[in-house]
Amino acid sequence: MDTKLTFLAAFDDLMRNAKVLQVGIEPEFRRFVGNQQECQRKWRDAETELDRIKEKVKALEEENSLLKTKLRHAHVQIEREADERRRIEHNKLEL
Repeated sequence: MDTKLTFLAAFDDLMRNAKVLQVGIEPEFRRFVGNQQECQRKWRDAETELDRIKEKVKALEEENSLLKTKLRHAHVQIEREADERRRIEHNKLEL
C-alpha cells in the first residue's frame, strides 16, 4: 500500500512539473529580466550618487581644515595682542 501512495505522489509531482513545461514561464522571465535591468540602473545611479557625495565630503573636509587653520591663526593673533596690551599697561603702571 505504501508503494502505491509513493507512486501516486511521484505521479502528481510529475504532472505538476509537466504543466510548468507546457505552459512556459516566459512572461515571468521577462518580468524578472526587466526587474534586473531596473536594479542595475538603480545600482549605477547609487554608485554615481556615492561618488558625488564622496567628492563633496572631501571638499568639505578641506574647507574645514582651512577654517581650523584660520581659527588657530586668529587665536595666536589675539594672544599676541593681549600680551602686547598687558605689556603696555604694565609699562604704563611703572611710570
